[in-house]
Amino acid sequence: VERAIASVHAAGAMDEAALRAMPIRRLQRLIRSSGFFRDKSRKLKAFLEAIGERGGSLTRWLSGELSRVRGELLEVKGVGPETADYILLYAGARRAFVVDAYTLRIGSRIGWFPADTAYRDAQAWLAARLPRSVTVYQEFHALLVALAKHYCRPVAVCVACPLLAGCRHGRSIAKR
Repeated sequence: VERAIASVHAAGAMDEAALRAMPIRRLQRLIRSSGFFRDKSRKLKAFLEAIGERGGSLTRWLSGELSRVRGELLEVKGVGPETADYILLYAGARRAFVVDAYTLRIGSRIGWFPADTAYRDAQAWLAARLPRSVTVYQEFHALLVALAKHYCRPVAVCVACPLLAGCRHGRSIAKR
């Protein structure tokens, strides 16, 4: 994904207008490194079209009433709950905590919630315990991503994890 973003940036297309005007085949070539590039390019074009239908300004669109904007995002082809919340939190600076696979893995291993917890339930659990702040939501999510990439991998590296003492899963591994 980072290579794909760098390619789009190098092509001078890191804005809505340039991406909207770009032929889909060129976009596909630029984002090929991200995998599933054909599907992603169609979804990106659908998202850009949705921005255009709402006045052409993502910032203006995302500044509307949160639940309405989230609902509209979910109506866009290829935008599910996680993607909608990423857009709201990071592009819109809105209080919408992102629950991704990392969040669910860490949350279930630590003991915050069961492994089969639904997206909205995990989101509500976290939102109820964190200060209601965009900055906190962004930083906490980024810390969860970093923790998952370094320690709480599918095959966990619990011995070196900074949360080992408070982690149910880590403590059970350490006892073996």
